[in-house]
Amino acid sequence: MSVDSRGYPLLYAGDGVPHKKSEPFGFNIYDLTNGELLHHIDGRDSSAYRDWGAFDSSALVNRKTDMMVVGGENGYFYSAKLNTEFDRKEGTIDIDPDVAKIRYEVDGNEYQGIENSVAIYNNLAYFADNGGSIIGMDLTTKNPVWALPPLDDTDATIVIEEIEGVPYLYTGSEVDNVGEDGEAFIRKINGLSGEEVWKQSYSAFYYPGVVGGVLATPILGKENIDDLVIFTVARHKERYSGIMAALDRETGEEVWSWEMPDYAWSSPVDIYDEEGNSYLIQADFGGNLTLLNAETGEVLDQLTLGSNIEASPAVYENTIIVASRDGNIYSIELK
Repeated sequence: MSVDSRGYPLLYAGDGVPHKKSEPFGFNIYDLTNGELLHHIDGRDSSAYRDWGAFDSSALVNRKTDMMVVGGENGYFYSAKLNTEFDRKEGTIDIDPDVAKIRYEVDGNEYQGIENSVAIYNNLAYFADNGGSIIGMDLTTKNPVWALPPLDDTDATIVIEEIEGVPYLYTGSEVDNVGEDGEAFIRKINGLSGEEVWKQSYSAFYYPGVVGGVLATPILGKENIDDLVIFTVARHKERYSGIMAALDRETGEEVWSWEMPDYAWSSPVDIYDEEGNSYLIQADFGGNLTLLNAETGEVLDQLTLGSNIEASPAVYENTIIVASRDGNIYSIELK
């Protein structure tokens, strides 16, 4: 889910799995003042290349232009002029979206479907798909500017770093479509040209339905780790273990790694103290919440909550909020 970046009471949420074929299945926009459904995009689209209507991607809203973008697992890229009318005094909000949908194909890629959230730099939108292609889209023309051939299913959201006016993309793939154990690929890509700057790989086990490789969004370090990008790779070395790896952003070389006893799909979170010292919070499928020194990879502390954690933790000041598969939401204090 995501909320409106303008502070408007709008909630954007996609459906994951339908309970019944007859029920609506797609993407929804809600009025947070009363819970009313304001708009629905039907993911079951006969014109789509893929017959699956889920929306795992989080929507992004441009607060200046009133435009929303989101990717669909049916293989459509959606952009919408929301035509928002918000009366702050009366506490009312209404939208009348003008939706454009863009269908694409990449040579050699049989798997359309966007599960990661769209990443945006100025007028350029970037997303990966279930085949592992990376696509750069010009939002002003609604045309692709480049597309890379497939590697393997890529669900983790692309992270952008700007260097001297050039956006660079960090992305990692799964071990899924290959149908056997293989390599998860981590790459840095020039966002203007699509050129691959460097590529790193980590072995991962294939497991139907709960795959290995990169499922978590990477961290672009700040403060004393501003030279690092940090990835979490599931099912590395052992079928139920994993690895967190800090790579040099310029070269792709590994700076440090942490061999994880339990693999993780949950995205790590970076936190910083007043002196600029960096720390990482990583949740895993064993129900553990681990605190690490982000500069060295040293494990500082660990708390076991007892059930698989796929959700990514949210951190506010010294409080961590995380939900787990046992149906509980936990509040944990950082000291």
